[in-house]
Amino acid sequence: MRCSKEGILPENAGDPLGYIPKGLRKTCKIVDTRSPEYEAQHKQQEAAKEQNRQQQEFRDTLLADMDKWAQKSAADRWQADLPDGTDRAVRKYDNDYSRFNEIQEEAEAPQKDTRDYYFDEKGQMKKLEEPKTKSLAAESTESALKKGFLENAKKALYPEELKQLGSEELKTSDLETLAKLSEGDLMERMNQMSPEEKSLMNDLQSLLEGKAQAAPAARLDERRSAEYSLTAVEEGHQLQIHVPELDSMRGVDLDVTQDCAAVVFPHSLQPLKVSLPVAVAPSKVKAKFSKKTHHINVTLPSA
Repeated sequence: MRCSKEGILPENAGDPLGYIPKGLRKTCKIVDTRSPEYEAQHKQQEAAKEQNRQQQEFRDTLLADMDKWAQKSAADRWQADLPDGTDRAVRKYDNDYSRFNEIQEEAEAPQKDTRDYYFDEKGQMKKLEEPKTKSLAAESTESALKKGFLENAKKALYPEELKQLGSEELKTSDLETLAKLSEGDLMERMNQMSPEEKSLMNDLQSLLEGKAQAAPAARLDERRSAEYSLTAVEEGHQLQIHVPELDSMRGVDLDVTQDCAAVVFPHSLQPLKVSLPVAVAPSKVKAKFSKKTHHINVTLPSA
């Protein structure tokens, strides 16, 4: 009766040399680097190599300048037989490279690209559009000029504008003259004025006051308020401010408290103040600027 060999270990189970056939083990010589004989032999080889290296280094040190001294002694041997000459001793290299310093290099002009095409981001070739012959500035200048401006060159081309300009200059010069007068001289001058001159002076004063008041108001009106949106996120809230005029966070001042966020912009934008619906942690606030969308994203974690 034959039984199954399943589960029975082979004859060479656990043998480190089990990968070598039995027949080959009988004919070959196995060398183990861990054996004492191999380690002793290896130490002897290393000692012999070190001794040979030291001997070779000592020999090279002694013979390093041997050829040099031999050539020098040979030159001294025949030096007495040579006649005394006037030429300087010949050297091995007699090259004067200083002459290259006098050579002036000509500056090469950068090559201009004359192609009428270009490649886009996907590698497709596209033709360049021809530049417009007339710019917007030229069109506005041409529209402002009058036809026939070369005719009657002695006459004023814009008499109305020159008249207004002259009156404004006259008013400015009169005002400067009055400003230099003292209070007594000014009162005496006003008493001597005719009714027409007094009305003209009142008009000048009202005009200057109107300009002085309109200038700061116009500057404030030019600064627009930035668009923003406040949305709830997982951490708390996120404040997104749209600033197409800015390219970075440079010059932007951000001040966040528990219930308010204030942003001051460098130019062309009015300061922004946003009330927060819940209390936030000012120490954990983070702000980033997106150059792609020109947005300032402010993360406001809840307290």
